[in-house]
Amino acid sequence: VRDIDTVYFLGDMVYGRNRHPIDYWLGKLGGEIFYIRGNHDSDEITRATVIPNRYGIQFGNYKFLLMHNPYRPLGYEGWIIHGDKHNNHLDEYPLINQKNKTVNVSSELVNYTPLSLEKIISLIETGRSFKTLDS
Repeated sequence: VRDIDTVYFLGDMVYGRNRHPIDYWLGKLGGEIFYIRGNHDSDEITRATVIPNRYGIQFGNYKFLLMHNPYRPLGYEGWIIHGDKHNNHLDEYPLINQKNKTVNVSSELVNYTPLSLEKIISLIETGRSFKTLDS
């Protein structure tokens, strides 16, 4: 991630006791970081711009709704990019779910590496669902 890149982090950066605060890890990341709080994120965040729990973006011809918990708003039929589900329930929340139009970018599914919107779109355009980045 370069300093000129835009990064969207969709929550749950840290968990558990004896952990470093979120800002510690944010200080190690490049790019301009926009952060949606997850259900485990109670720390003060000063090294990123905290954005609303549902945040719409457009990239190329695609519109995405970014959120932590993949709750589909009534009437929204577009793609959702979310965190929250980690590698739990991969049948319902895989990396790419074509049927539900969801993208689960939990770090466990993307090998703990950033995933570009270009890559997400290339996976969507295959028409296939993917459990993880490697499958």
